[in-house]
Amino acid sequence: MQSNDDRHEDAQLRGLLREWQVADAPPSLEQRVLKSCTPRRRAWWRFLFTGYIRVPVPLVYVLAALLTVAVWRVTAHAPTRPCVADAHSTTEGRASESRPASRCDHPLPGVC
Repeated sequence: MQSNDDRHEDAQLRGLLREWQVADAPPSLEQRVLKSCTPRRRAWWRFLFTGYIRVPVPLVYVLAALLTVAVWRVTAHAPTRPCVADAHSTTEGRASESRPASRCDHPLPGVC
């Protein structure tokens, strides 16, 4: 329950609020408010720098794991093929034993 003093103060505040007058808003205010609410047209390429796409976090983890496995498979498991230079040297009648297996004289890198 409120005391008499609280009721009296509430009545005074209500009276002051009824008497309070607000100054008129300037005419340019409505134009500024309406202008700020209208959507701005931006260039489509600006999305590349300022835009974002929401992606669920579990999907990001799955994509990161797949990318990690793919990079590991490509780098760790180099295909083993016979040296093209060795195949040519045996067809020409030269023995492939004359050249050590660890060294390849082929002009293209990565052939052996």
